[in-house]
Amino acid sequence: MKKYILGLFVTASVAYAATNTTINTTNLVIKEASPGLNKITIVPPTFSTNYTLTLPTTAGSSSQVLSTNGSGVLSWVTAASASSNMVGPGASVDSEVALFSGTAGTTLQRASGTGFAKLTSGVLSASSTVDAATELSGLVPMVNGGTNANITASHGGVAYSTASALALSSVGTADKLLKAQGAAAPVWTSETGIVSLNSGILSTASTVSMSAGGTNSSLTALNGGVAYSTASAISLSAAGTSGQPLVSGGAGMPTWASGTGFAKLTSGVLSTTTSLDATSALTGAVNVPNGGTGLTTLTANNVLLGNGTSAVQFVAPGTSGNVLTSNGTTWTSTSVAGTGDVVGPASSVDNEVTLFNGTTGKAIKRASSTGVMSMTAGVLSTATTVSLAAGGTNAAITASNGAVAFSTASAISLSPVGTAGQVLISNGAATPTFGVMAGHKNRLINGDMRIDQRNLAASQTITAGAALAYTVDRWYANAVGGSPAGRRVAGAGATKYVYQVTGAASTTAVNFCQRIEAQNVTDLAGGTAVVSVELSNSLLSSVTWALSRATTTDDTFGTIASPTVTAIASGTFTVTSSPVVYSTGAISIPSAATTGLQLCFGVGAQTSGTWKISNAQLEAGSVATGFEQRPIGLEMMLAQRYLPAYTSLSGSGNETMPGTANGLNTSSIFIIPYPVVARAVPTGVILSGVGHFSFSNSNGNAACSDLTYATGSKYAVQLTCTMSTVGGTIVPGYIFMNNASANMYFTGAEL
Repeated sequence: MKKYILGLFVTASVAYAATNTTINTTNLVIKEASPGLNKITIVPPTFSTNYTLTLPTTAGSSSQVLSTNGSGVLSWVTAASASSNMVGPGASVDSEVALFSGTAGTTLQRASGTGFAKLTSGVLSASSTVDAATELSGLVPMVNGGTNANITASHGGVAYSTASALALSSVGTADKLLKAQGAAAPVWTSETGIVSLNSGILSTASTVSMSAGGTNSSLTALNGGVAYSTASAISLSAAGTSGQPLVSGGAGMPTWASGTGFAKLTSGVLSTTTSLDATSALTGAVNVPNGGTGLTTLTANNVLLGNGTSAVQFVAPGTSGNVLTSNGTTWTSTSVAGTGDVVGPASSVDNEVTLFNGTTGKAIKRASSTGVMSMTAGVLSTATTVSLAAGGTNAAITASNGAVAFSTASAISLSPVGTAGQVLISNGAATPTFGVMAGHKNRLINGDMRIDQRNLAASQTITAGAALAYTVDRWYANAVGGSPAGRRVAGAGATKYVYQVTGAASTTAVNFCQRIEAQNVTDLAGGTAVVSVELSNSLLSSVTWALSRATTTDDTFGTIASPTVTAIASGTFTVTSSPVVYSTGAISIPSAATTGLQLCFGVGAQTSGTWKISNAQLEAGSVATGFEQRPIGLEMMLAQRYLPAYTSLSGSGNETMPGTANGLNTSSIFIIPYPVVARAVPTGVILSGVGHFSFSNSNGNAACSDLTYATGSKYAVQLTCTMSTVGGTIVPGYIFMNNASANMYFTGAEL
């Protein structure tokens, strides 16, 4: 049966009441009120628990919908606008960002910006940049265009990359170069010298290489010197004198020939000789004044007669048995007066010389002597040699190919044989020897003790056990036990100066040495050399000598306590209180001796008395020759390579120094060039007195109250002078020595 309840009907039984009505059915059919033809069927789901829906108390407003609070209480709420109300653009790109267009919430538009997307109060915008101060946190990696580092700007710094980030270099000063350091930070550097690039690598050198059009050496102009090539550089020969020819030295330095006699060329090699081979070197007749006959042919079997400076005359043999007879003016061939009145010996040897026997003139005898015949007042005699007066040598000489004849005090002798290109060098009254031309014979500098820039001939103490003490230029001394005094003093005769060591109590050893730069002795390696020196000692009779080489590194000899030298040769001279020149004989120089040499002279217990040294010489060859006296200007230049110095020479106390100076208020900067290029960069300055040097400009003169070493190179030094004021503006001026005893020298360039 069907029941209608409030417009509802069910197909099964319905139980209802006025309140809390329960309807048990499988579905609910709601039929329209009129005409009742259409219906809605509500089918409940399958559920395991009961729940209750409580309808709202009103009908709600238009478009509202029922909404539950989750506990079954329903209420009317306004639903969100349906998506069908949104209006989009005509076209879009897949995954492109959509944005509201306007404020109605119903229109969409395409995002059109390019760059970084930014949201500001929900509004999306695009920007080509990001404000690092407010919109970033942390560091921007390098792969994202950042530095990956917190960098503080440094005006003049250069950006470079580390292994993980960018960094800034330190700030350089004006004119400095930025130099790569491999994987480390680049640094600013001031390069000095000739700058070159090799595969992008910057390097400097003190000289321009030959391949770059330079000389590869530091040359000092020498008027008259000739440029020649060594194995690695261009060098200058010594200057010759007018008329001297230049002689090749093979692979060595060419030299100016200075021999005396006849000049000969053999396969292009120039040599001199005091005599010529008449059979091959002469043409035509040698005239009488030159020791010839004045004729190219002589009549056979005629006797020659002198004719002054004219050609010789002849006396024909005449008749058999004739003799030469003098008429007081000349000689003639005449017959012998009388026959058969002379008595001869019982027998003779064919062509044997006949002599008168006795004074009667009627008896003859056979000559019985053997040797060279000579006649004095008609009397024949013999000797083993022909005297100098008779045109002989007065000596039994053995031929030596290439030797040169020279005179001793009583005879003619032969010199030692030289090598190709050598010249004959006089040794005074001693035997002349072949050697190289003057200029690089003596490898020691200041061997005659002439130059004393440090002490100016003042005495100095050689302190026992201390480091080496430099004395006269290029020489140093050291002592053991006692502390002797040393100074340059006057010599005797041709020896102008000697270095004198005055003994002191407890002294057990004193050494006097010179270290020779590798560049000056490399050519001796593998050859022979000889040492000579003038010595005397008023107390001791023995002086030792020792020659050694720097063991591994050029010009590095170590210290007195820890030397780095290898011995080459040594020996002892037996000396007296009188000065005598001694020599070592030939010393074999090993081929490894290309690193520099050290020559030392030494004595033992010099507890008193004096030891004097001068004219020390180390030269190539096997025979000691005379001491090489180089010009004082050249010797000074050689010494100042190791000790640049300026000394008052005039004694006036008012001598301008080279260089430039600028003064401002109480300070002046001196830029002083060294007299020659130093071997190494000097590191300090020694002054005779600070007040001995002054600055002068248009504002006036002021003596230095303080003069200090600031900086320098091998070429010049910068000194700072503190003085009384010379004006409040920078005014150029000059430096001068204001004291007759002024002396300034720079340390640090010695070996």
